[in-house]
Amino acid sequence: MAENTGKKAGNMKAGDSHQPDPQNDDRLKALEIRLQAARARGKQAEKPPSRGVALGKAFRLVSELVIGLVIGGGIGWYLDRWLGTTPIMLLIFFILGIAAGVLNVMRAAQSFGADASQDDSSLKGLDDHGSER
Repeated sequence: MAENTGKKAGNMKAGDSHQPDPQNDDRLKALEIRLQAARARGKQAEKPPSRGVALGKAFRLVSELVIGLVIGGGIGWYLDRWLGTTPIMLLIFFILGIAAGVLNVMRAAQSFGADASQDDSSLKGLDDHGSER
């Protein structure tokens, strides 16, 4: 009867036949939850950006350039008509529109690069299996 006195529940031998420790069950459940969360983070990190995201970025870059051209050309055309000049203002403002469009495209592309590097830096604290180091 008194053979198990003095033994802790965590120090069970192979021949002991009593119930597992409830504290260990809680720890195992907590570990399982942490493993599931780490696996979910790993799966999210492995997914490449969807095609729609890339298409949206490309559309934004093209529209930035075209809008610069249209606005610059429109201002030049309006000034030519108002001042009665030949296409001097149209050419000047068309070139300025090209410069503004290219500048906007470069800014947008840099912001895309900054977003991507920020995403990469958030993954640096994870090992190959998606768990924290």
